[in-house]
Amino acid sequence: IPPSEKPIINFDSEENEVYIEGVLTYGSSTCNAITIRNLDFEDVKNELYIGVGWIEEGNKSGLFTGSCTDDLDHKPYSVTLELESSLPSRVEIVENHFDPTEDDDTHVVTNRIEYSE
Repeated sequence: IPPSEKPIINFDSEENEVYIEGVLTYGSSTCNAITIRNLDFEDVKNELYIGVGWIEEGNKSGLFTGSCTDDLDHKPYSVTLELESSLPSRVEIVENHFDPTEDDDTHVVTNRIEYSE
């Protein structure tokens, strides 16, 4: 079962960065790792799409190198994206958890609010 918390998306207009923090559930704490699965910026709509998931790496250390544990792990992750252009008006993130169906994927959309100073 994936963590109940949804990822948090923050914007930093001074640094022109987008920050994303979340927790991902993936299989085999000894053989798999969290990764960015896709990243796309839509210029016309000024929207950023990101997918976070897991990849199989194989066990590279420990007593049983090459064998993997049969467990589920929940690990926090953070992503910092520095943009050359302006900050996106909308960020959409999908977390692909270990469950082979999309039933347990986490999907979050955040619209950036402009503040006038």
